[in-house]
Amino acid sequence: MGNTIIKTNYASNTSMRKKICIIPIGAIDKEILQYTQKELEDKFNVIIDVGRQLEEPTYAYHKYKKQHHSTKILKRIHKPGLTGYDRILGIVVVDLYVPERTFVFGEADRKKKVAVIAKRSWKRKKHLIIKRNYQK
Repeated sequence: MGNTIIKTNYASNTSMRKKICIIPIGAIDKEILQYTQKELEDKFNVIIDVGRQLEEPTYAYHKYKKQHHSTKILKRIHKPGLTGYDRILGIVVVDLYVPERTFVFGEADRKKKVAVIAKRSWKRKKHLIIKRNYQK
């Protein structure tokens, strides 16, 4: 979508549009990132940049649960100190958990304006997402 202006309830010009940086964590397919970027831009009238990919989140892995602790990933996303963005969104393709829950789909810190989402099934559904995107 780039710099195309879409009039919505949020903003009517690009200077007022919010900027979000997507941080891929681990191996995320580029087509999935492009699709996610376009969908977020279209649906929320925001500017989306894709930032530098971070390493696989082995530091957050719990060997008995066989899941990744989302809070540890969230802290790592916030560390780079990206400036110029209203929000930072980490995307990872692993199973997440927090100690209070068996699993979670994501976690956010409203004060730091950072979030992480996980879509474990993206690898399995990639072909469906890409196919749907090109049929539009």
